Amino acid sequence: MGKRMFWKKGLILLTGVLMAGAVLFPRPVFARGFFSGDTDTEELIRVLKEKGLLTDQEVARIRTRIEHGRKAASLKIQGRIQARYTSIEDHAGTTAQDANGFRLQRVRLIFRGNVVPRLGYFIHLNFDQGTDGHVWDTYLQYDFGPGIGHVRIGQFKVPFGRQWLTSSTKFLFMNRSNIGDNLGFRRDIGIMFERHSAYNQGAFARENMKEPVWNYSVGIFNGNHRANGNGFLSGSDSSARIGKGNDNDQYLYVGRLTWTPVKGDRGLKRVSLGLSAGYQRSPTNGDKFVLDDSKKAAFDVSSGEPWKFSDYEAAWGADGQVIIGPAIIQAEYIRRKLKTDDLLTFADGDRARSVTADGWYLQGGYYVIPGKLSLNARYETYDPNRAVTSRNDYSRYALGFNYYIRKNRFKLQGDYTWQDEAVEDLSNNFWELQLQALF
Repeated sequence: MGKRMFWKKGLILLTGVLMAGAVLFPRPVFARGFFSGDTDTEELIRVLKEKGLLTDQEVARIRTRIEHGRKAASLKIQGRIQARYTSIEDHAGTTAQDANGFRLQRVRLIFRGNVVPRLGYFIHLNFDQGTDGHVWDTYLQYDFGPGIGHVRIGQFKVPFGRQWLTSSTKFLFMNRSNIGDNLGFRRDIGIMFERHSAYNQGAFARENMKEPVWNYSVGIFNGNHRANGNGFLSGSDSSARIGKGNDNDQYLYVGRLTWTPVKGDRGLKRVSLGLSAGYQRSPTNGDKFVLDDSKKAAFDVSSGEPWKFSDYEAAWGADGQVIIGPAIIQAEYIRRKLKTDDLLTFADGDRARSVTADGWYLQGGYYVIPGKLSLNARYETYDPNRAVTSRNDYSRYALGFNYYIRKNRFKLQGDYTWQDEAVEDLSNNFWELQLQALF
């Protein structure tokens, strides 16, 4: 009996030492538990319990302490690679100038975890297409508890639009509809209160079911888009306007509300409706409209006077998603208006003091092989300036497939897209193949 008690005390002491080591010197925990120290600790607990050296109460206490330690200081490392082949038809007269080639569409690294209980951090680095790297998202988030919500401060996605809030890892097609990129507010620096994170609104994704019936987000942002080096990058490419900090004392105000009355496992699995709105006075300080490439592209305007305090832009959008058995349907409409005191010059030479852009899309997918192969279709239309008709007005069609080798963690996608321009019919159809891996 004495020896048995000796070994029991020794094993309990060893378990305590291992538990303390896991708490005080946490190893990086990779996404989905790969290469973590949790497996060894859990196996030791299981063996001790099977030998009768630990009671159920003792096991529960040990696991609780380990979980508290993990939340106090933790690190998870995630990443994604999207390797893509693109063939673009670009004919000039009778000479074909097709653009074909391979590229790394997305290369991302994410570091996330908790600093102390309830206070988390998130760092998202972008190395897309061979770049040296950009900080895509960086924020601190304080969680008030289940059902209440969290406060997020830093640089992150502005909560405007269903498609924009969907991670690229869960896209039905390889690319978003252009209306989200052109008419939304993209990433920015600010503060936001949100009841539940809505980044998992992907096609066929089970994470959808975690969203509460009523969800909401409200935020205040600089309105200058994401930081890039020492300044701010407006738009999606390097030609966009770069400034320093918030270039005036005005802010972008954005809110989003979603209603998800249906969440189930069979039949009608999901019905979710959303509304988004944004408002910003004096969008920039002193810059002429023509220098702001993001506004120029969004509204099809060729020139304008410097911004004034009375100038403003406002946007709203409505969206919905329905999942019925093996099928998903999603639609979204966005409208954005710019109002100025001075005249704006449009692409056709007309002039006015306000301009409105809008667009919408309808897309759907169907599992022909449940959980493995989906066939998808999308229609979208975009008008950057409802007052004029130009080559930038278009309707776009897309057909595609997704082959889920290991769900979204490892999948193959293929899309074919063609476009009808309102004024000049261009030969710019393209098809793409993409292999995605998450780790």
